[in-house]
Amino acid sequence: MSAVRRLGAALCASLLLTPLAPAHAQSPAANDAPTAPTVPPTAQVAANPMPARRAELDTAASKADFAAVRAILATAANLDDVNRNMDWEELQIVQGGSVFYSFLYLDDMWTMGVKFPNDPHSAAFKRYAGVVGLYALQQMFIDAPRCGDPSAPGHRIDQLLAGRPALWTYVLALPEVTRRDLAVEAIKLEARTASLRRDDPVLCSGGVQNMVEALKGDKTPLTAQSVGRRDVPMTPLATYADPAVSAPQQAKARADMPMALARMLKLPEAQPK
Repeated sequence: MSAVRRLGAALCASLLLTPLAPAHAQSPAANDAPTAPTVPPTAQVAANPMPARRAELDTAASKADFAAVRAILATAANLDDVNRNMDWEELQIVQGGSVFYSFLYLDDMWTMGVKFPNDPHSAAFKRYAGVVGLYALQQMFIDAPRCGDPSAPGHRIDQLLAGRPALWTYVLALPEVTRRDLAVEAIKLEARTASLRRDDPVLCSGGVQNMVEALKGDKTPLTAQSVGRRDVPMTPLATYADPAVSAPQQAKARADMPMALARMLKLPEAQPK
Protein backbone atom coordinates (compact mmCIF):
# COMPACT_ATOMS: atom_id res chain seq x y z
CA MET A 1 0.00 0.00 0.00
CA SER A 2 3.00 2.33 0.16
CA ALA A 3 2.68 3.55 -3.45
CA VAL A 4 -0.88 4.80 -3.11
CA ARG A 5 -0.04 6.34 0.26
CA ARG A 6 2.41 8.83 -1.21
CA LEU A 7 -0.17 11.53 -1.74
CA GLY A 8 2.12 14.54 -2.11
CA ALA A 9 3.74 17.10 0.14
CA ALA A 10 0.88 19.56 -0.19
CA LEU A 11 -1.21 17.41 2.16
CA CYS A 12 1.37 17.30 4.96
CA ALA A 13 0.10 20.08 7.15
CA SER A 14 -3.45 18.86 7.58
CA LEU A 15 -2.31 15.30 8.32
CA LEU A 16 0.31 16.25 10.86
CA LEU A 17 -1.38 19.16 12.58
CA THR A 18 -5.06 18.18 12.70
CA PRO A 19 -5.94 15.39 15.16
CA LEU A 20 -8.27 12.68 13.93
CA ALA A 21 -11.76 13.16 15.36
CA PRO A 22 -12.72 10.09 17.38
CA ALA A 23 -15.50 7.60 16.76
CA HIS A 24 -17.66 9.00 14.01
CA ALA A 25 -18.73 6.35 11.54
CA GLN A 26 -17.48 6.47 7.95
CA SER A 27 -20.01 5.20 5.40
CA PRO A 28 -18.75 3.44 2.28
CA ALA A 29 -18.41 5.95 -0.53
CA ALA A 30 -18.85 5.63 -4.25
CA ASN A 31 -15.16 4.79 -4.71
CA ASP A 32 -15.45 1.69 -2.50
CA ALA A 33 -14.81 -1.01 -5.09
CA PRO A 34 -15.68 -4.53 -3.91
CA THR A 35 -12.09 -5.65 -3.46
CA ALA A 36 -9.70 -5.94 -0.56
CA PRO A 37 -6.16 -4.59 -0.82
CA THR A 38 -3.55 -7.34 -1.02
CA VAL A 39 -0.80 -7.42 1.60
CA PRO A 40 2.43 -7.24 -0.42
CA PRO A 41 5.22 -9.84 -0.12
CA THR A 42 7.68 -9.24 2.70
CA ALA A 43 10.56 -8.57 0.30
CA GLN A 44 8.51 -5.85 -1.40
CA VAL A 45 7.70 -4.21 1.93
CA ALA A 46 11.35 -4.40 2.99
CA ALA A 47 12.42 -2.69 -0.24
CA ASN A 48 10.29 0.39 0.46
CA PRO A 49 11.98 3.61 1.62
CA MET A 50 12.51 3.39 5.37
CA PRO A 51 12.73 6.13 8.05
CA ALA A 52 15.93 8.10 8.45
CA ARG A 53 16.01 6.89 12.05
CA ARG A 54 15.47 3.27 11.14
CA ALA A 55 18.52 2.05 13.06
CA GLU A 56 17.11 3.62 16.23
CA LEU A 57 13.69 2.13 15.55
CA ASP A 58 15.15 -1.32 14.95
CA THR A 59 17.15 -1.11 18.17
CA ALA A 60 14.12 -0.04 20.19
CA ALA A 61 12.02 -2.79 18.59
CA SER A 62 14.64 -5.43 19.40
CA LYS A 63 14.42 -4.40 23.05
CA ALA A 64 10.61 -4.24 23.00
CA ASP A 65 10.98 -0.60 24.02
CA PHE A 66 7.62 0.47 22.64
CA ALA A 67 7.70 3.87 24.31
CA ALA A 68 10.92 4.66 22.44
CA VAL A 69 9.42 3.42 19.17
CA ARG A 70 6.40 5.67 19.60
CA ALA A 71 8.58 8.66 20.51
CA ILE A 72 10.77 8.23 17.41
CA LEU A 73 7.79 7.85 15.09
CA ALA A 74 6.26 11.00 16.58
CA THR A 75 9.16 13.10 15.25
CA ALA A 76 7.82 12.86 11.67
CA ALA A 77 8.06 16.33 10.16
CA ASN A 78 6.42 15.87 6.76
CA LEU A 79 4.37 13.42 4.73
CA ASP A 80 7.41 11.61 3.40
CA ASP A 81 8.46 10.92 6.99
CA VAL A 82 4.95 9.62 7.74
CA ASN A 83 5.01 7.31 4.73
CA ARG A 84 8.44 5.97 5.64
CA ASN A 85 7.28 5.37 9.20
CA MET A 86 4.27 3.47 7.93
CA ASP A 87 6.44 1.35 5.65
CA TRP A 88 8.51 0.41 8.71
CA GLU A 89 5.36 -0.36 10.72
CA GLU A 90 4.08 -2.60 7.92
CA LEU A 91 7.43 -4.40 7.85
CA GLN A 92 7.12 -5.17 11.55
CA ILE A 93 3.70 -6.71 10.91
CA VAL A 94 4.71 -8.97 8.00
CA GLN A 95 7.76 -10.08 10.00
CA GLY A 96 5.50 -11.27 12.83
CA GLY A 97 5.83 -8.32 15.21
CA SER A 98 3.79 -7.48 18.29
CA VAL A 99 0.16 -6.40 18.27
CA PHE A 100 1.64 -3.00 19.14
CA TYR A 101 2.59 -2.57 15.48
CA SER A 102 -0.79 -3.79 14.25
CA PHE A 103 -2.43 -1.05 16.31
CA LEU A 104 -0.02 1.58 14.99
CA TYR A 105 -0.41 0.65 11.35
CA LEU A 106 -4.17 0.21 11.26
CA ASP A 107 -4.64 3.57 13.01
CA ASP A 108 -2.31 5.28 10.53
CA MET A 109 -4.04 3.70 7.52
CA TRP A 110 -7.45 4.68 8.89
CA THR A 111 -6.24 8.24 9.44
CA MET A 112 -5.04 8.41 5.83
CA GLY A 113 -8.44 7.27 4.62
CA VAL A 114 -10.62 9.62 6.66
CA LYS A 115 -8.42 12.71 6.39
CA PHE A 116 -8.56 12.74 2.60
CA PRO A 117 -12.06 11.53 1.61
CA ASN A 118 -11.81 12.97 -1.90
CA ASP A 119 -8.56 11.20 -2.70
CA PRO A 120 -9.13 8.32 -5.14
CA HIS A 121 -7.28 5.98 -2.78
CA SER A 122 -9.13 6.91 0.41
CA ALA A 123 -11.39 3.84 0.25
CA ALA A 124 -8.38 1.57 -0.26
CA PHE A 125 -6.71 3.04 2.83
CA LYS A 126 -9.79 2.35 4.95
CA ARG A 127 -10.22 -1.16 3.58
CA TYR A 128 -6.57 -1.90 4.26
CA ALA A 129 -7.09 -0.70 7.83
CA GLY A 130 -9.92 -3.25 7.93
CA VAL A 131 -7.61 -6.04 6.77
CA VAL A 132 -5.04 -5.13 9.43
CA GLY A 133 -7.75 -4.85 12.08
CA LEU A 134 -9.07 -8.33 11.26
CA TYR A 135 -5.50 -9.64 11.25
CA ALA A 136 -4.88 -8.07 14.67
CA LEU A 137 -8.04 -9.68 16.02
CA GLN A 138 -6.80 -13.10 14.89
CA GLN A 139 -3.37 -12.35 16.30
CA MET A 140 -4.93 -11.65 19.69
CA PHE A 141 -7.29 -14.62 19.82
CA ILE A 142 -4.83 -17.14 18.41
CA ASP A 143 -1.85 -16.00 20.49
CA ALA A 144 -3.86 -15.45 23.69
CA PRO A 145 -3.11 -19.00 24.96
CA ARG A 146 0.58 -18.06 25.04
CA CYS A 147 -0.11 -15.58 27.84
CA GLY A 148 0.47 -16.64 31.44
CA ASP A 149 -2.33 -14.33 32.58
CA PRO A 150 -5.50 -15.31 30.66
CA SER A 151 -7.08 -11.94 31.47
CA ALA A 152 -4.41 -9.89 29.67
CA PRO A 153 -5.42 -10.45 26.01
CA GLY A 154 -9.01 -9.43 26.68
CA HIS A 155 -7.89 -5.89 27.40
CA ARG A 156 -6.21 -5.62 23.99
CA ILE A 157 -9.25 -7.11 22.27
CA ASP A 158 -11.42 -4.47 23.95
CA GLN A 159 -9.02 -1.77 22.75
CA LEU A 160 -9.33 -3.07 19.20
CA LEU A 161 -13.09 -3.60 19.05
CA ALA A 162 -14.67 -1.14 21.48
CA GLY A 163 -11.90 1.41 21.06
CA ARG A 164 -12.25 1.79 17.30
CA PRO A 165 -16.00 1.85 16.57
CA ALA A 166 -15.69 4.00 13.43
CA LEU A 167 -13.50 1.40 11.73
CA TRP A 168 -15.87 -1.48 12.47
CA THR A 169 -18.99 0.50 11.56
CA TYR A 170 -17.36 1.24 8.22
CA VAL A 171 -16.29 -2.37 7.64
CA LEU A 172 -19.73 -3.80 8.47
CA ALA A 173 -21.38 -1.38 6.03
CA LEU A 174 -19.25 -2.59 3.11
CA PRO A 175 -20.78 -4.95 0.51
CA GLU A 176 -20.78 -8.64 1.42
CA VAL A 177 -18.18 -9.48 -1.22
CA THR A 178 -15.81 -6.85 0.18
CA ARG A 179 -16.25 -8.02 3.77
CA ARG A 180 -15.49 -11.55 2.64
CA ASP A 181 -12.38 -10.39 0.76
CA LEU A 182 -11.14 -8.49 3.83
CA ALA A 183 -11.47 -11.65 5.94
CA VAL A 184 -9.71 -13.82 3.35
CA GLU A 185 -6.79 -11.42 3.09
CA ALA A 186 -6.52 -11.15 6.89
CA ILE A 187 -6.52 -14.96 7.24
CA LYS A 188 -3.77 -15.22 4.62
CA LEU A 189 -1.68 -12.65 6.53
CA GLU A 190 -2.13 -14.54 9.81
CA ALA A 191 -0.95 -17.74 8.13
CA ARG A 192 2.10 -15.91 6.77
CA THR A 193 3.17 -14.65 10.17
CA ALA A 194 2.13 -17.61 12.35
CA SER A 195 5.59 -19.20 12.51
CA LEU A 196 7.29 -15.80 12.91
CA ARG A 197 5.35 -14.50 15.89
CA ARG A 198 6.92 -14.81 19.33
CA ASP A 199 5.68 -14.24 22.88
CA ASP A 200 4.12 -10.78 22.81
CA PRO A 201 4.84 -8.48 25.78
CA VAL A 202 2.01 -6.13 24.79
CA LEU A 203 -0.64 -8.81 24.30
CA CYS A 204 0.35 -10.65 27.49
CA SER A 205 0.58 -7.74 29.94
CA GLY A 206 -1.84 -5.38 31.67
CA GLY A 207 -4.14 -8.07 33.04
CA VAL A 208 -5.34 -8.99 36.50
CA GLN A 209 -1.94 -10.34 37.60
CA ASN A 210 -0.31 -6.96 36.91
CA MET A 211 -3.12 -5.18 38.78
CA VAL A 212 -2.76 -7.47 41.80
CA GLU A 213 1.00 -6.86 41.93
CA ALA A 214 0.45 -3.10 41.69
CA LEU A 215 -2.05 -3.17 44.56
CA LYS A 216 0.30 -5.26 46.71
CA GLY A 217 2.87 -2.50 46.59
CA ASP A 218 0.40 0.32 47.20
CA LYS A 219 0.31 1.41 50.84
CA THR A 220 -1.48 4.73 50.38
CA PRO A 221 -4.60 4.88 52.58
CA LEU A 222 -7.92 5.91 51.15
CA THR A 223 -9.07 9.36 52.27
CA ALA A 224 -12.28 11.34 52.05
CA GLN A 225 -10.93 12.83 48.83
CA SER A 226 -10.43 9.38 47.27
CA VAL A 227 -14.19 8.98 46.63
CA GLY A 228 -13.83 5.23 47.02
CA ARG A 229 -11.17 4.86 44.33
CA ARG A 230 -7.57 5.74 43.64
CA ASP A 231 -5.31 5.40 40.60
CA VAL A 232 -2.42 3.03 41.32
CA PRO A 233 0.58 3.02 38.94
CA MET A 234 0.93 -0.37 37.24
CA THR A 235 4.04 -1.75 35.56
CA PRO A 236 2.98 -3.97 32.65
CA LEU A 237 4.96 -7.20 32.98
CA ALA A 238 4.14 -10.09 30.68
CA THR A 239 4.11 -13.73 31.70
CA TYR A 240 3.91 -16.66 29.31
CA ALA A 241 2.40 -20.14 29.28
CA ASP A 242 4.18 -23.42 28.59
CA PRO A 243 4.30 -23.85 24.77
CA ALA A 244 3.38 -27.52 25.17
CA VAL A 245 0.09 -26.35 26.67
CA SER A 246 -0.52 -23.28 24.51
CA ALA A 247 0.27 -24.76 21.07
CA PRO A 248 -2.79 -27.06 20.86
CA GLN A 249 -5.00 -24.23 22.09
CA GLN A 250 -3.59 -21.95 19.40
CA ALA A 251 -4.28 -24.58 16.74
CA LYS A 252 -7.89 -24.83 17.90
CA ALA A 253 -8.28 -21.04 17.90
CA ARG A 254 -6.83 -20.84 14.38
CA ALA A 255 -9.21 -23.51 13.10
CA ASP A 256 -12.17 -21.64 14.61
CA MET A 257 -11.15 -18.26 13.23
CA PRO A 258 -12.73 -18.34 9.72
CA MET A 259 -16.21 -18.94 11.16
CA ALA A 260 -15.60 -16.42 13.96
CA LEU A 261 -14.74 -13.76 11.38
CA ALA A 262 -17.76 -14.74 9.29
CA ARG A 263 -20.00 -14.21 12.33
CA MET A 264 -18.39 -10.88 13.14
CA LEU A 265 -18.73 -9.69 9.54
CA LYS A 266 -22.32 -10.97 9.29
CA LEU A 267 -21.58 -13.22 6.31
CA PRO A 268 -24.41 -15.54 5.24
CA GLU A 269 -22.64 -18.81 6.11
CA ALA A 270 -22.48 -17.74 9.76
CA GLN A 271 -26.16 -16.90 10.07
CA PRO A 272 -28.65 -19.33 11.69
CA LYS A 273 -30.50 -21.46 9.15
